[in-house]
Amino acid sequence: MQPKLWNSPAFLMTVTTLFLGVNFWVILPSFTANHGDTAGNALYIGSRVLTFLLLALGISLRAGTPRMRSMTALAAVAFIDQVLFKVLYFWIDHRANPQNWVGYDLNGHFMATLVSYILFCPVILLLGSGASLFGNWITRKWGAHPPS
Repeated sequence: MQPKLWNSPAFLMTVTTLFLGVNFWVILPSFTANHGDTAGNALYIGSRVLTFLLLALGISLRAGTPRMRSMTALAAVAFIDQVLFKVLYFWIDHRANPQNWVGYDLNGHFMATLVSYILFCPVILLLGSGASLFGNWITRKWGAHPPS
């Protein structure tokens, strides 16, 4: 019997990536415009951390899912959120407003974004690991025993 689509890690990754995209492209700009930069940044970072924790928890709650699968999914989604979305934003803004980018190196922004991912990935994975272990503990309490 095939597992249901919505019960797969790929589905959870897709939904999470879509939410993070909406958060970055729609919610953050409108919230920042209405409430200021500090409140916008707090909402953005808080929603990202909560989303990453829920992704790791959701994948690990699926009975039979190895623990490292949730960490791999978390790293992939974090890369899309932290690197690809921002690089795309820089590129679009560079094309739309070239006068604002005079004297700035676009490649430098790309590399800084990649370095920020490399530096924060261990923190993201540590938080996700805690959520994954909690999810595995819950599935054991429910009676399902996922492999280690």
